[in-house]
Amino acid sequence: MKHTFVTALAALGLLAGCASVSVGTGDQNPEMFTSNETVVVADLKLTADQRSAFNDYMKQTDYHGAFVINPLRDSWHWFDNTASVFAATAMATGACEYRTGGVGECMVYAVTYPTTADGRRGTTVGVSQRGAEQIREMISRTAPGNYAALAQTQLGVSRTSTNYTSLSEARADVLERCNESITNYQREFRPEEWAAMTKNLSTTCQIAWTYQRPL
Repeated sequence: MKHTFVTALAALGLLAGCASVSVGTGDQNPEMFTSNETVVVADLKLTADQRSAFNDYMKQTDYHGAFVINPLRDSWHWFDNTASVFAATAMATGACEYRTGGVGECMVYAVTYPTTADGRRGTTVGVSQRGAEQIREMISRTAPGNYAALAQTQLGVSRTSTNYTSLSEARADVLERCNESITNYQREFRPEEWAAMTKNLSTTCQIAWTYQRPL
């Protein structure tokens, strides 16, 4: 995925993507978002270590992301490939606050948006980049008349069910496996850190996309 980098210290007028594959949020066209754009949103000077970490972030960040620093502690934290910039910012800020023990201020230095081929930024997209790839696979594997579904959380954790004969079965299966995934993901963090990261987010899996292949 192509990356671009922009410095912007004023409020941004952002356009959301607006195409749909099937039922869902209306922002889930997996072909629409082909690039990333990272925008510096704070007039802060990075230390050498923070600059090195930010360069690493730029090399690997995907979909919605946020890079947060604590100037006093010379620390940095980031999350990417989440369901929204809000989610990435909340998780990175929460991790920063937990790991720096409340010493100094955790500040958002940059955020990353997915963009369309004509440069529009996706700000309310309903699925993560991995989710978009899963949608393509779901469509190809679903037999005529059968159903598929995708469930995810605000964090971007997502799972799919494919080729079910009924929509209810597809929904039940994908919700069960999505909830198992979020439980496993949570185990990677200390309980206090997880609470800080997700205090403003829903970790409940919800159906984000469903599909029935035409007969």
